[in-house]
Amino acid sequence: MVPKVSVVVPVYNAAEFLPRTLDALKAQTLSETEFILINDGSTDDSEQICRSYAEKDSRFTVLCQENKGVCAARNAGIDAARGDYVGFCDSDDIPDNDLYQTLYELITREQAQLAMTDVRIKLPDGSIKHTSSGVDHCWNKPEDFAKDFFSQYLNIGVYTKLFRRDLLSGLRFDETRKINEDLFFFFCAGISSTKTVHRSIEKYTYIKNSTSATLGTFSEKFFDSRYFANELVRITKERFPQLTDSAEGKRISILLRLLNRVIILGGDRKFKAEYKEISADITSHTPAFCKKYLRKNDYFRYSLLKRCPPLFKLVTKTLDKY
Repeated sequence: MVPKVSVVVPVYNAAEFLPRTLDALKAQTLSETEFILINDGSTDDSEQICRSYAEKDSRFTVLCQENKGVCAARNAGIDAARGDYVGFCDSDDIPDNDLYQTLYELITREQAQLAMTDVRIKLPDGSIKHTSSGVDHCWNKPEDFAKDFFSQYLNIGVYTKLFRRDLLSGLRFDETRKINEDLFFFFCAGISSTKTVHRSIEKYTYIKNSTSATLGTFSEKFFDSRYFANELVRITKERFPQLTDSAEGKRISILLRLLNRVIILGGDRKFKAEYKEISADITSHTPAFCKKYLRKNDYFRYSLLKRCPPLFKLVTKTLDKY
């Protein structure tokens, strides 16, 4: 059987959660789907768990590589994919059992190159954060997609997306980076797609646990988000110069989120110079510019940072746990 959809699953030391995820994949209602499990040098029982599923279900394939990171694992999965469409799943999350059927029917019905749904987020305290607005989208021009990418909330995770394989022929994840690689990959795919469709319905549960890349201890890898934020502006200047200010607004929002991570994860002491530099970058923009191009929550954060940096830190520590 040649699969219609290939789902790439990077796996690294995920034995605690992996069976739950693989069971959810096994239960997918779109039968003509293959699941490519990329064991990225795991040192726990992850490989054995993957192989046990592959032995019982021919839809599962296991590939092994030395530890190179999630981007390299995803790239290896793209190269191995046989389906006309490619999706992604994280090894500790739970896709709804009709996720790929929903995406496949959407992308084929609309004759699109990229289709997406929404995500629900399970926080470490067990509560659920819902992200769906109930508003669907259809972008027939890359410029229109870019405009909404900068101005609206769109889930950036590749795990809620389905990509037509020809769209990925010139796209790969940046293997030199570890944070915000999803955001940049999604942006590049969206501005390369001739048609992108979004159905505002939650079909995937993203689990935020203590081992998530966005939790834990702050390290230098988090500054990758600054690199990608700058890249968004650079590419926009080249492709859509009329949207440069909108891209700059998005860059400020990303930098505000970066400062949030620095504070919450305790990196403001070790990376004092970087914190000061990023703060100065953000506050160098005028209130008028930020009020126009930032969403209300981000404009509030910007205003606090500009007027009273200690209060910005206090509010962040008090209100932003995750």
